[in-house]
Amino acid sequence: MNFTTTTGLGYIKDDVTGRIVSKCDFPAKVNIMTGKPIPTTHLIKDGYSFVEVVSRAELDAITLQTIDELKNELIGFVKAEASSRILLHAPDYKVLRHKEQIDAGLQTTLTSVDYSALLAVRQAIRSASKVIETEIMGISDIMGLQTFNITSNKAWPI
Repeated sequence: MNFTTTTGLGYIKDDVTGRIVSKCDFPAKVNIMTGKPIPTTHLIKDGYSFVEVVSRAELDAITLQTIDELKNELIGFVKAEASSRILLHAPDYKVLRHKEQIDAGLQTTLTSVDYSALLAVRQAIRSASKVIETEIMGISDIMGLQTFNITSNKAWPI
């Protein structure tokens, strides 16, 4: 993981979501020779940006997401990921086509075994989504939520 450094008073935001992840308001050190402040250096990992502000009042006006807001946002991402996986691996049109073919008395494109397997994949994705949502709800700190990886979670069946 690469890090960049920056100095000054400001906040760090996630480049993808735009979410403010932390404020940088460490007290400045003063150079005893010149009397001028020495800016504090902040380490910022790839995928995040430092946004400098001009005053402490401006920084104080910025509110960070609460842990519950962050959990709800992540759960929304989990649901979107589950929908994407269902569309990719077990799309709705196959289920609908199978049901319509049965209703019309036509031979089905999918065998009953294939159809059952399709439904099993869909259910496995939904179940994995619930497991991941439960994991998210069990995290009690912001850093744990910020580093939680949804797409490579081992609960996903495919």
